[in-house]
Amino acid sequence: MTETIKDVKDDSKDKKEFVINFCDKCDNLYDYVSYTDENDDSKKIIKLKCQACGNETNIKPNTQIYAKQYVSRIQDMQIDPDLQYDHTLTRTSLVPCQNSECPTYLDNGPQPEVVTYQYNSESGKLGYVCAICHRYWMNL
Repeated sequence: MTETIKDVKDDSKDKKEFVINFCDKCDNLYDYVSYTDENDDSKKIIKLKCQACGNETNIKPNTQIYAKQYVSRIQDMQIDPDLQYDHTLTRTSLVPCQNSECPTYLDNGPQPEVVTYQYNSESGKLGYVCAICHRYWMNL
């Protein structure tokens, strides 16, 4: 999420105001894009660009840009304890449970049923939960 911050003077107090920019042509949200200056390769030019219609506009001089990038880390991720009850997720009997004490390994035990889910949308890595013994594991 990227927001523009501009300085506003209010009775000798400096305040920061967050401004979200919208396209003049189609009213969709602008994104920030950076270009290398044609005359000076070490200089970057930042513009606002509409991803819907391609309209570009320059940002005002002395505008401060604040960007926060959210990074998901596996160790910080909490897994929903009711994940195995979600019937909208893919289920398979082809992936064996990682728990060696799972009832699916017993003679005359239940058929294996493993729920798969994507825990990292960028890399497409999968997580698994056994619907029988409720053991969680991830494909790292």
